[in-house]
Amino acid sequence: MAVHSSGYRTRIDPLVGKQLGIDQLPPLYFVVAAMRVEKVYGSHEAASCQFTPRQYVTAPNPTPYPPNLVHAPDPVAAVCRESCIVFRAPGSSAIDPTKRTPLVPSESTESDRQNTYCGYGERMHKRKLHAALCRIDVVNGREALALDPARAPVLSADECGQWREYGNGLSIPEGFAADLRGRIAAAGQLVA
Repeated sequence: MAVHSSGYRTRIDPLVGKQLGIDQLPPLYFVVAAMRVEKVYGSHEAASCQFTPRQYVTAPNPTPYPPNLVHAPDPVAAVCRESCIVFRAPGSSAIDPTKRTPLVPSESTESDRQNTYCGYGERMHKRKLHAALCRIDVVNGREALALDPARAPVLSADECGQWREYGNGLSIPEGFAADLRGRIAAAGQLVA
């Protein structure tokens, strides 16, 4: 079986970038995790049973499983509103990119967060999306998981052009993945 690399990036809000002294002429991203796909499950619920509670996101900590598993009626594992960008949209779907407005924590409400979560859940059910079980890579004894924005590596606009998200059904090319793994792990925690 081929090993597939995956990763997670998150767009840097201009206010956060300014606070951290990051020049943001083009939109930039933090790269926060490098992972290996180990198994694909038929549903988000089936995948969620494979996890133990730990810190998967900045807040809340811990959560029972990663925040991208959207199957429960309430967002028990979703990132808290104060730590994420959510969306507001007229109608029922906060996920349709043509109809949504991104909101930073100071602009959003808990209702926006709930609607974003429900929108992801609707999309998952409608598309019958599977869930991949990924393990955080370890490089030189450090997890390739950077949850502190002050230490997370910044993905440049040029690098964004090379990026291929596994979530879109594509693997990250190994040369690029190896570079990202090393950069993320340098900001990650030592494995006990």
